[in-house]
Amino acid sequence: MSRITSAPAYRMWKTRAPALSMNIIRQIEQDRNLRPGWFTLDGVEQRVLAQNFTGDMRALRRMVEIIVDQQVRNWSKC
Repeated sequence: MSRITSAPAYRMWKTRAPALSMNIIRQIEQDRNLRPGWFTLDGVEQRVLAQNFTGDMRALRRMVEIIVDQQVRNWSKC
């Protein structure tokens, strides 16, 4: 089950979107054999994720993956 259906649960989980997102980032780092802390979310990214989190964990994971992939693309510009 990836979708949160009740309104109180939705509000509760929406406020936890940044923490859930960081857990997803840690999973991505582990999947890619990177040390923990390799990726991070700035305040703007956290706010955007919280605003767009609908309760669907799969959608949240996809949004986080997009942010992580964009960070990787920007590494070559540093």
